[in-house]
Amino acid sequence: MWYVAFDDDTNNKVASGSGRLPLPQVTAEFVTASLSVKNPRFYINADGLSEDPALRIVLLDHLERPIPGYATRVTQSGFQTPIEWGKSGRLPDRVRLHVIFEGPKRAGIRLSAIYVK
Repeated sequence: MWYVAFDDDTNNKVASGSGRLPLPQVTAEFVTASLSVKNPRFYINADGLSEDPALRIVLLDHLERPIPGYATRVTQSGFQTPIEWGKSGRLPDRVRLHVIFEGPKRAGIRLSAIYVK
């Protein structure tokens, strides 16, 4: 098999080989839009979670600054699984969620929904 490679000077180089290149390690994560809340409870629908592939969820203020004490790791798959923060207290009127897919098997995580009640 033949493949074409490009170097920094964008010169084409033709070589033989399998053409397989290592995939870069990427971080899968997202931040929600700012949500107006009053005493919220958060829930998720997710599949493929365990100790290895897990979701790390951090509660942020509307300016995307972490709120101390409001970070957790979700390792249980399920429907409307409660997000437990381990802390309670007054939250800002507007918050965001920062969700990070963690672990070597994170590609197997299926996040369907996040609920705020």
